[in-house]
Amino acid sequence: MKCDIDELVTGALLHDYYFYDWRDIENHKKCHAQVHPEAACFNASMDFDLTDKEKDIIEKHMYPLTKVPPLYRESAVVCLVDKFCALYEFFSRKTYRTMKRRMRDCAAM
Repeated sequence: MKCDIDELVTGALLHDYYFYDWRDIENHKKCHAQVHPEAACFNASMDFDLTDKEKDIIEKHMYPLTKVPPLYRESAVVCLVDKFCALYEFFSRKTYRTMKRRMRDCAAM
């Protein structure tokens, strides 16, 4: 698949670049899945010089919750991989056992 690997990696690394506690639902009128792509794109734009493609990757990675589909291949790739990872984490008991163990280990330090 032809992709601009630099823009794909930049967008992928910054797609969750938001700075708020997503569990604090009192401060959000919309759900986190709809708000954080906008917040991440805004924050990333303040700290980095992003191309239109990189902005699209960040803003559209939660499609179909963002309602507007990805415009570029790179955006679609990040969107699909993000969904795959979320499904894997949700259905993988091993993932949660590992997370629990790591949190327990960190608390013991």
